[in-house]
Amino acid sequence: MAVQTVHVLQIIFFLMISEGKEDITLFQSPFIKQVKEGESVSINCEFSSTQHSIVGVYLKRNLSNPIDLIYIHQSGNTILDINRTEFKGNVKNFTITLKNLQESDTDIYYCVFGIRPPLSDKYGQGTVLLVSESNMKSCADGCAETRHCKEVSYKDPIVIGVIVSAIVAILCAIVLLFWRTRKVCHRKKSQPNRARAPNSVYEDMNLVRTQSMGR
Repeated sequence: MAVQTVHVLQIIFFLMISEGKEDITLFQSPFIKQVKEGESVSINCEFSSTQHSIVGVYLKRNLSNPIDLIYIHQSGNTILDINRTEFKGNVKNFTITLKNLQESDTDIYYCVFGIRPPLSDKYGQGTVLLVSESNMKSCADGCAETRHCKEVSYKDPIVIGVIVSAIVAILCAIVLLFWRTRKVCHRKKSQPNRARAPNSVYEDMNLVRTQSMGR
């Protein structure tokens, strides 16, 4: 659990402080989503660029089991699990729906755009997906109250660790962004001042005195 928490923290922190380059704009939402087992979640991905074209797009998960879940080629050819995934839109603006989620699906999911030139992959900001267990006891043992029959998954240490890691990463990214902005502003405002030598005043006085005596 500790290793997974640290991994989540590193990935989220990297995503928060990473800076866009060139003219590429990537957008992925939601940033974090919590659902119960059996439910679905939709991940939105957008891409825009005037210098690059898309070869294909992926949906990847990268924590406990790094794999490609979906691949859509620019020609329209699609590779996906039709029983658990659904794709709508085009390679530049699309929505992927993951169905019948299980607790083991808790992970960080990325929209990945394969572009050219040059041939490379561009990652979206990532979506932290938390799938909580939602089991119900039969109550055949004579539960006094219904609320005691439901297992509250929010007490799951893995779920708590992921949430805490996300909050800490966001705070760290905000502090780092503020520090960078302040540093840039300070650099622009500061102007180089030419400092006079400590003895320059005395040299000026001697020069004036010499000129006066010469007259």
